[in-house]
Amino acid sequence: MIKVFLKGEKGVTLLEGLIAIGLLAIVSVSTFSVIVSISRRGSQPDIREDMFLALERAQSELQKYVFPGTDSVYQQGLCNNSDTTPLAEGSHTINCLLPYKCNSGSFTYTVSNTDLEQFIGQVTYPAENRTISDENKSDYYGAKTITFNITCNGVTL
Repeated sequence: MIKVFLKGEKGVTLLEGLIAIGLLAIVSVSTFSVIVSISRRGSQPDIREDMFLALERAQSELQKYVFPGTDSVYQQGLCNNSDTTPLAEGSHTINCLLPYKCNSGSFTYTVSNTDLEQFIGQVTYPAENRTISDENKSDYYGAKTITFNITCNGVTL
């Protein structure tokens, strides 16, 4: 009975083969384009990552002003502008440190005096297991709080 059913069949026709190859090509191209799109998106850093790196860079640059040297670089501020006191209380603009991908945005930080009472009992130097106490809080006199505000292409951190 099976022989009778397959008796006239000799193989796949040319039309059937072309249809099968065409369907396989469509599925393959679609799958490949999705994979390429995902890999491109994953290889480019996110704008938030660039903004976070800019924050780290600004923090690192500000730390140099805690004990500034006599070099003229320290007299020009973070963006080579007239802000020669980057750790003075108030708001400071550092748009020069924005990521290069930012078409529009702003980068500022605000310096304010720190109320040490809220930090009593907290560890400040984990390696030394140092904590702020009523007895040693004078060691931290002049401590400042710095708040960064960065906006880049409509994204804010």
